[in-house]
Amino acid sequence: PYVLSAALALDADPAAAPAWRATLQGLLALADTPDAARFEICQGLLPKLAPGDRAGFAPLLAHAGPDTRVGAALVILTLAGP
Repeated sequence: PYVLSAALALDADPAAAPAWRATLQGLLALADTPDAARFEICQGLLPKLAPGDRAGFAPLLAHAGPDTRVGAALVILTLAGP
């Protein structure tokens, strides 16, 4: 997920971005995705998200992994605006 997150965030292939986003969001939902990878996925998705996407990250705030919680908080707070 690390390279895919970076590619999405950097807009490496705009035509592939929707598929990459779907893949990364799917990885967030998998129980066996490593904690550090979830944080990276949150960072990679962030430039492509809108304020309406915040609610989807709220359940991650209760995740056992601290990196997952920080990634979710980053998304939620960044999309909340100033």
